[in-house]
Amino acid sequence: MPSTINSLGATSSHVYAGCGDGNVYYYNSGTWTSTSGPGVANALAVDGTMVYAGCANGHLYNYLENDPGWMDDGQSPDSAALNALALSGTSVFVATQNGHVYRYVDSSFTDTLLDTGGTAVYSLLEDAGTLYAGASNGRVYSYNGSAWTDIYPFGFSPVRALASNGVAVYAGCDDGYVYRYMGGTDWQQSGKAGVSPIRALTWTGTSLYTGSDSGSYRATLTVPPSVTSIAATSITTGGATLNGNVTATGGE
Repeated sequence: MPSTINSLGATSSHVYAGCGDGNVYYYNSGTWTSTSGPGVANALAVDGTMVYAGCANGHLYNYLENDPGWMDDGQSPDSAALNALALSGTSVFVATQNGHVYRYVDSSFTDTLLDTGGTAVYSLLEDAGTLYAGASNGRVYSYNGSAWTDIYPFGFSPVRALASNGVAVYAGCDDGYVYRYMGGTDWQQSGKAGVSPIRALTWTGTSLYTGSDSGSYRATLTVPPSVTSIAATSITTGGATLNGNVTATGGE
């Protein structure tokens, strides 16, 4: 398999890698095997046994594990390279080098969800019903289904990767730093992963993995506190009686 890997994805059976030679490879029993296409895949996304590839030629492709062979789903309306993909229900969201985010559903590109005015969109993330887009101007935008909000108007360096652990959204940037988003415009620096631009982020357990031109790194980060309610009845302290719920905060 070529050394240049642009994108990664995984089904329950295989890990897939989009490579610079124009092929997507899958890993099985210690061996990487080419799927023979579909082109330089800048982004991969997986839905069950279906693998989607967003390619440098502006086309979206799909590959079904049980029926191998790449199918061309068409070219994005602006014909620009596809940089990122995200899935939600039956929709595939695609981000382009020309700064657009489109929705692909029912075999066609149906909506222009975002137009940055030419600023490339490098990354997408769907998390709990909200779509996030990271752009080359260092800004991150969120979409609630009806409107976009610029949630970091001050701008990082270009945002190449987005990931979520279910509690916070993380952005990997060209300056080598990872930033954490807790809502509103509240972003906090989580740390630096090497000196090269961060190309990819993924979570497993309490560990955040980053991929960059200088290698991969793993960081075990403190998960922000969560709020839980514990049933309580007639707890008496200092002469006061509490009936109902006790709210406890805690994190890892």
